[in-house]
Amino acid sequence: MKTHVSTYGKGLNKDISLDAMPSDMYLHAEDIRFFTDEGSSLAAGINIKGTSQIFQLLGTGEQVIGFTTIRNKIIFFTADNTNAHGRIYELVIDDKTNLGTPVLIYDHPTMGFKKASPIEAIGIAEDSCTERVVFSDYDEYTRSINILDDCFKTGAYTTVTSYCGILPNDLDINQGFCFNNPSVDDVIGGGNLLTGMYQYAFRLITRDGKQTLISQATPLISIYPKDADRNIDLEGDEEDVVAGKSVKLKFDLSNVDLSNIQNLIPIRLFINTINGLPEVTQFPEISIDPLRSDYTFIDSGNNLSSEITNEQYILSNFAFKTNKTFAVKDNLLLYSNIKENCFELSCIDKEDFVNIRYNGGTNNVTYITSSYPSITTDPIEARYINPFNDETGSIFGHDTSPLATQWQGPHQFRNQTPTGIVGGTTVSGYLNYRFCLEEMDVIGTGDTSSYSLNDGYSHKSITHDAIGDPVKGNEVRGYKRGEVYRFGIVFFSKDKGQASFVYPIGDIKMPSISQEAGYETISGTGITNFPVATGGNSYALGVEFDLNLPQCLKDQICGYQIVRVDRDYDNKSYLSQGVIQKYHAVVDDPDLGSGAYSYLAMPNLDTIFEYADEFPLGSDRKTLLSYLSPEISYNVNSPEFKSGDYLKSVGIANDSTQTVVSSSGQTVDIVEVDKIPHDTDYLHKELIADAERVVCGTGDRGLRYVNNVPVRSYSSSTTAYSNSASAGAFMGTNMICHLKKSQSNGSAASPFLYQGTTSGTGVYVWRNSALMFPIIEPKTGTGTYVIDYARPLLNQYGGRSYSVMSRNVFHPCSNVIDVAETTPKVYQGDTFIGYYDFATHIYDDNYAAAFGFGSSFYETVRMPVETSINLDLTHGFTAHKNTGGYDHDNDGVYDSWRFKEINNQRGDMFKYNTVFSQSRKDKSFFAQPLDYDVCGCEVTRDVRTYISDPKINGETIDSWSNIRINNYRDIDSAHGAINKLLTLRDEVFFLQDGGFGYFSINPRAVITTNDGSPTELGSGAGLADHKYISTAHGCKHQWGCVATDSGIFYFDSENKKIYNYSGTDTPISDMKGFHGFLNYRLKGDVLLSKSQGGDNPILDKGVHCTFDYNKKELIWTFLGTEDSVDRSGFTLVLDTKNQAFSHFLKHTPRIYLNDADYILSSKPLATADNLHLHETGVYGSYYGDAPVEAMISVVVNAQGDINKILRYIEFNSTVNALKEKGSYYGDRVDEFQTTLRDETITGLRIYNEHQDSGKIDLSDTRQFKGTTVSKYLQRKFDKWRVKIPRNNQLNDSRRDNRLKDRFRSTYFVVELYFQNNNDKEFKINRVISFFDRHSF
Repeated sequence: MKTHVSTYGKGLNKDISLDAMPSDMYLHAEDIRFFTDEGSSLAAGINIKGTSQIFQLLGTGEQVIGFTTIRNKIIFFTADNTNAHGRIYELVIDDKTNLGTPVLIYDHPTMGFKKASPIEAIGIAEDSCTERVVFSDYDEYTRSINILDDCFKTGAYTTVTSYCGILPNDLDINQGFCFNNPSVDDVIGGGNLLTGMYQYAFRLITRDGKQTLISQATPLISIYPKDADRNIDLEGDEEDVVAGKSVKLKFDLSNVDLSNIQNLIPIRLFINTINGLPEVTQFPEISIDPLRSDYTFIDSGNNLSSEITNEQYILSNFAFKTNKTFAVKDNLLLYSNIKENCFELSCIDKEDFVNIRYNGGTNNVTYITSSYPSITTDPIEARYINPFNDETGSIFGHDTSPLATQWQGPHQFRNQTPTGIVGGTTVSGYLNYRFCLEEMDVIGTGDTSSYSLNDGYSHKSITHDAIGDPVKGNEVRGYKRGEVYRFGIVFFSKDKGQASFVYPIGDIKMPSISQEAGYETISGTGITNFPVATGGNSYALGVEFDLNLPQCLKDQICGYQIVRVDRDYDNKSYLSQGVIQKYHAVVDDPDLGSGAYSYLAMPNLDTIFEYADEFPLGSDRKTLLSYLSPEISYNVNSPEFKSGDYLKSVGIANDSTQTVVSSSGQTVDIVEVDKIPHDTDYLHKELIADAERVVCGTGDRGLRYVNNVPVRSYSSSTTAYSNSASAGAFMGTNMICHLKKSQSNGSAASPFLYQGTTSGTGVYVWRNSALMFPIIEPKTGTGTYVIDYARPLLNQYGGRSYSVMSRNVFHPCSNVIDVAETTPKVYQGDTFIGYYDFATHIYDDNYAAAFGFGSSFYETVRMPVETSINLDLTHGFTAHKNTGGYDHDNDGVYDSWRFKEINNQRGDMFKYNTVFSQSRKDKSFFAQPLDYDVCGCEVTRDVRTYISDPKINGETIDSWSNIRINNYRDIDSAHGAINKLLTLRDEVFFLQDGGFGYFSINPRAVITTNDGSPTELGSGAGLADHKYISTAHGCKHQWGCVATDSGIFYFDSENKKIYNYSGTDTPISDMKGFHGFLNYRLKGDVLLSKSQGGDNPILDKGVHCTFDYNKKELIWTFLGTEDSVDRSGFTLVLDTKNQAFSHFLKHTPRIYLNDADYILSSKPLATADNLHLHETGVYGSYYGDAPVEAMISVVVNAQGDINKILRYIEFNSTVNALKEKGSYYGDRVDEFQTTLRDETITGLRIYNEHQDSGKIDLSDTRQFKGTTVSKYLQRKFDKWRVKIPRNNQLNDSRRDNRLKDRFRSTYFVVELYFQNNNDKEFKINRVISFFDRHSF
């Protein structure tokens, strides 16, 4: 008789044909595992203990949906049938009793936990005060909780407390509030702040160390060293000069729930060069008292804490809302497969705030679509097009007249209502606007006052009611009259203070000086236009909005902010404002020779802006004008001539005050710049043929050629229009403009003018004789025209459409305004009204040798103008900072401005630190992208991974919640979504649908020195790179992969394989005999990804697994298989130590919880979870159900090529009854009673390809010699022998067993069963089968 010995060392194999199955493999095993006794090379099988209930969850339908561990603590999360109520528990299992009572950490009905959204979590023990858990369900915000916080120590899992008022959104890692920006209370002496522009913001820190978004900032604050009684005597200074000032701030937290707030961090922005990136620093934390809402802070320049990056500061939204999976590396937390979150306002349209204006009866939109169908017939598109914004008429192509008559007539879309006031409205009715003026001093003497902007904040000037004031000068900085600005509005969410997209208000053309408003613009004066200066005051121009927001919007927001696009040099249609002077010819120019002419600008001295009637020499000079403005004098944003540029008269400057300072000079102070008192609808403009800025005092004494005409910046006489070179005067830096000759009358005269008789012979007036508008001398004869240097812009700000606006960058121009404030006055523009001074004559003996000067003499003019330069904060020598005994260098000696200029020291003149012209650019906002409707607000970036700042254990600010907006890496999207991050041997691996790879994080470069020791060269920071291990397979299942000490294991549903990576990537299911099995069994929901409606074991769909650290077993449960064998799925165990599949388990739980010592799970298909501890209960009994049988199936196929007759089998087995239950884990062992020698296997089945015994109950008995004995079993010493039953293929119980055929084949499958009744341990060793050769 031959034998076949079946052992178990090589594990299960489902792929090998039965006649070729190796003897050390087996076909099937259920609820029996195989182990090797110490000193033995042969494995034995042992039945498996079941589960014992450790506790029952109390909520209706409450089930565990996720977990993590911190040391010996299991932290788990539950959801119930409400799809909202959520609980967090802590569980510690006692090693001696195998019991543990969960502690309820947090319980709230609005947590948003759902069974449809399982939770992934990660935990870290930082110190004795902080054990942090970060978790995400890929739906709600990613959250974290410090489980050691006193607020969460309830003592029992049935206890519910108020948790110190902490709400679910307080757990979000993204913390934000609706809070006001700070305000400036004062600028005080003392301190070490440097010269420059400052802004301040703040952020809050929650009790568990999360940082909020940074608030919006204050308006700009000018810090400079020089103080003075008069604002015009103030001075700025160069950069890096210590100003000796401090800033006192106020923080109003009255609208913030402070119950979860611990600290406030003030933040400073410092700009020392115009348009440079601000230096952003934060200060030490200020402790918050929940009962107090107002706080003050003084920045003296000495108490900074640390710098933060600009990218951190500019965030008005979070990097992402939620993520799918986590990993930790080098104390950095990685967040993968993220969903971005924006603040979406679904009840309004992106174009509901676009302004329209009326032209006295016809709606803009209607007019455009009907009159200009070549431009657009779309009424939505037409909202962005206002003919009033284009003075040239060239955009529409219908206006070619010299005076732009189309623009003067039907194109005057400037009204808020068809017959009403100047302003605008919206089709939706949500927004209206008109224009407002804020009073400031032309010359102030230190008087300060409060003012209102209707924005809910208190406002006051600090030093002067003028542009030199550190606060008011910027906060009430206005807009250029006649210019077009592009505005928008941003809303802030109630829950987190996140910013919405920009809703464009669109282009608003500011009113001109002379524009009639239809209402009183300066209260109590009767003035109804928009003067630059009048009555001794200047007036900044602003926009007063009137919001009528729908209730659905107000329910979503806490506030809003008006924003605008920066009007940089390329987007200015008005580049500067100033005055012009005429030129006349001088013969015998000393540089050009006898009889040669040069041309010099020259006004009269007697009446500064009253010009002579005669033009005695030549005609070329009639097209020359000298243009003076602050931008030209200071060479800041100075116009650079372009074809099409023109000069335009916009107002009248009246020389009402003329003061003779001394016998050698005089100063003219102009304090009024107001409207042109006649027919203001017409353009006062003329095209420039060529222009050049001429710098005063250059080596060639100012000689320049403009359009081949020699010109100088010198006047030649103290009397009107002398032809002699016997006297001369120096005028200063100016722009010489050569105007185009008239095309209407053919004369060489300036086309501004023609020679008429209305005001006297030879006086040049507008060439349209019906108008009689002198361009140089106003009809009144009391002053001069104020002239703007202008430029037509066909595509200002890039064009006029929503598409263009969606690409514009918008910046703040208001405070954050509470939703209750509906009529804010908005300034924070780019235009100051400054007191500009320039010279009309300067004579000096120093030039006597060249020009034969007589005695010294000077004449200067000071006047208010609109300018981009803060003229109060210039430094160096100018007229108004010297005249009247101004001592610049504090040496007690009067400093003559004219001498400094002429003596080649002009470097001390017209000095200006351009940082004081800085406009607000602290935050950037954008309109909704055009493709937004396709993507939606919650955009999923499923191949993106963010990385946190590095954590320092015990830190007061949680670095894991600090995610910088650019600290991310996108991997190749062609391989599908990232479904899981896993850490193995200090590397982070990612699993995509069809890809598997790893990130290079903080890579270290190491070389070997001559002595053989490694030396680190350096390391890269963050997510430096990623590499693929495979792009042929991956893992769709977030819960179907795990990292163990034997490598990473993952299930690939596309290929229906289980892979193992440990240096190489191996399809272990193929290698270990499960290729065919998995291909056959896996169908239906089990294969679906999350996006396909699968990958959710909680809902019995997908794959999940856990690792038994003690047994080194990997347990896989497949749910929703929808196959003919078992629709509920199956559980398969992989022995990672032997790298073989070892057995199946007859349970399919929805979730596993495990730590280094224990595994827990819940009953499948239960309405509520009772958590059970594995391998601590009755053998074979799971979740309190009846015990299941243990089973092993071996194949007998020795001499597989011959037919055999199976005679009997033998095996060693033992059955032990428990004396006392213990734990299978740890160092303890169970104590047993004596071995039950008469008990062994309880069932048997034998089959081959054509025979089957059916399952035989081995408890059957028979009578033998008067004794009842087993029908099949016989024990001899320590071995059991089993008699082989006959074939029962027909299942015929009436047939005599002796008549049934014996088992004959090349192989036999032997199934052995043990019924786990009465909680007994069963062990079985190798199985020996005896057979005879069968002869034909």
